[in-house]
Amino acid sequence: PAAAPGGAEVDIEGCSISAVRGAGREFDKTLKGFRGPILKAMLPPEVEGLHRVVHSLEVLKSSLLRELAAPDALQRADELSADCRRYFSGVAQLKADLSRYGEMQREDGEGGGPSTTGRRKAQPNLPQLEVA
Repeated sequence: PAAAPGGAEVDIEGCSISAVRGAGREFDKTLKGFRGPILKAMLPPEVEGLHRVVHSLEVLKSSLLRELAAPDALQRADELSADCRRYFSGVAQLKADLSRYGEMQREDGEGGGPSTTGRRKAQPNLPQLEVA
């Protein structure tokens, strides 16, 4: 890994290899929560959106780990800091989305069972996760 002067790990405003790896563990744990009944209850466009977000976050994580380990990481501090904020924000949004889908799943279960189609109606007020 890239080292700051004095041999320590590069840390750019909280953006470091260990911080990205930690968020990656949270991402992996959150992603597992989407499996099973929650994923089955999601509408096809929501599943497609989830796949896009997951792919974008995986690419961003990989890129951050590579770039933070580069010898010139400190020279690109602004760019790396912005990318880290996007990654951390994306992981937090994914966790919030999982929580909301879990709430909807519980609400559907309390409502006397699944709808006649076996799927819930689309929830237009659920926030979209945008990862550039």
